[in-house]
Amino acid sequence: MAKEYCVVLATSKGYMPGTNAILNAFKHYGMDVDFYILTLTDFLPESYKKQWKNVFFEKIENTKDKRPSWWCKFYDLIYAVKNLRQYKVVLFWGADVCPVNNFQDYFLIADRLNKVILGTNEHRTIQSLDKLLLKWPYIHHWNVPYADVPLFIPQSQLNLAERTFKYQERDGCLLSKMDGLNYAIKELNIEPFLVPGELWIQNVPYRIGLKRIKDELYIKGSSTRLNSFHRKYWMNNLCRKYLAMNEISRQNKLIFNQFYNFFNKECYVKWEEGLEVWDGK
Repeated sequence: MAKEYCVVLATSKGYMPGTNAILNAFKHYGMDVDFYILTLTDFLPESYKKQWKNVFFEKIENTKDKRPSWWCKFYDLIYAVKNLRQYKVVLFWGADVCPVNNFQDYFLIADRLNKVILGTNEHRTIQSLDKLLLKWPYIHHWNVPYADVPLFIPQSQLNLAERTFKYQERDGCLLSKMDGLNYAIKELNIEPFLVPGELWIQNVPYRIGLKRIKDELYIKGSSTRLNSFHRKYWMNNLCRKYLAMNEISRQNKLIFNQFYNFFNKECYVKWEEGLEVWDGK
């Protein structure tokens, strides 16, 4: 029986340590939604797919006119517009965003408020969309107020996903998914419901100390619990080299790596290929 809410993400073989961790995390924390996994090629064996209930594996189509990485970044937007309108809310998720909490209530919030939910941009210095000039070609930069994690879109506002995708189809487009989303929000005059990016993304691992308590992740010295974190911390090189390596950064990256290993090795469906254990050095 189909659920009221769903998650969609695009992945590849190299991102499977993240994808498998995400599926296990949703199950581990008790989030009961449909899941759509989009892949360029059908590389996953049927024995793997059959282990998941309410997870639908779909092949990305029409890839000849763009490079494969383009389709992995943006196909989820148009796929949802064309195929997922039966759901009350769609969550657009990345294959390197690891859940560490049950945040299913946010589907209900987006549904009841009929509002797009998205995170604040940790890197921003501007606080609003006022400085984004709606004159094509739009300028690519990271200094936009809204991040694209999380991105809950209610059924009535899936035109936001469609508009964001349409930018990417235009010749000469330089926009990332995140800044394209900001332009689309301004064009469509959408007022989103904002959540703190630090509790969903953690793009700056050297700034805020974190503490793991079993399967929960908190800001150190606080009762504030994180919902997810971003990046491929299942890879040793990323753990070593991403941004500054002070003691806060080292400890946080160790925690992130531990979570990926926990969800891949100790939870429902196991995945080993491409998964690494970082020693903190």
